[in-house]
Amino acid sequence: MMAAGRTQPTSPATPRTWRGPGLALALAPVIVVIVMRFLAPIQGTASARAAAGGDNQTLLVVPPVQRPTPAQVELARRMVESSNRPFGPSPVVTRKRDSEPDIDPGPVPSGQETPAPPDAPALSVTSIMTAQHQTLAVIAGKLCKVGDEVAPDWTISAIDREESVVTITHTRGHVHRLLLRPRGGR
Repeated sequence: MMAAGRTQPTSPATPRTWRGPGLALALAPVIVVIVMRFLAPIQGTASARAAAGGDNQTLLVVPPVQRPTPAQVELARRMVESSNRPFGPSPVVTRKRDSEPDIDPGPVPSGQETPAPPDAPALSVTSIMTAQHQTLAVIAGKLCKVGDEVAPDWTISAIDREESVVTITHTRGHVHRLLLRPRGGR
C-alpha cells in the first residue's frame, strides 16, 4: 500500500522534515528589511535638513498666551499676600541658652533655720512645644505637661515657651528651673 522506500511514522513523537522551508519562512522578513535598508535609505531629521538645502533654522511654535480668569488672579493675589505675612510663633522652640539654671530656695520662715535645698534632679529639656492650646516639654525623653511628676517629689509647675524654661517644684517648696538644652549640646 505504501511505495517502496517510504516509511510511515510509527509514533507522533517522530519529527517531520520541515526544517528547511520553515526556517526560510521565519527569516524572510528579516532578510527583506536588511535588503530594503540598503536599497532605500531612510531619511532622518539630519538627512532631511541636508536634502532641503542645509537650512538649520528650527522653527519654534509658541501657543497664544491666555488671559487668566478672575479666580486665578484672586488666587495669585492671595498667595502673594500670604507669602509676605510672618508665620507666627513656632510650635517647637529651640533657643540656645548659655546661663546656668537658677535655684530659688523659696520663702524662709522667720526665726527658723533655712532647710538645705534638696538636690535638683539631673534632667534635661530637649524640646518645648504647644499642641492643642497646651504647652508641653520633652524632659529626659518623655513628653510632659504642667502637673506631671518628673522625678521623685518634683513636679512641673510651669512651662515657659517664650523663655525656653521649665520650672519644677519640690514638695517642700523648692523651685528649680530647667533650661532648654541647645541643639547639639550635651
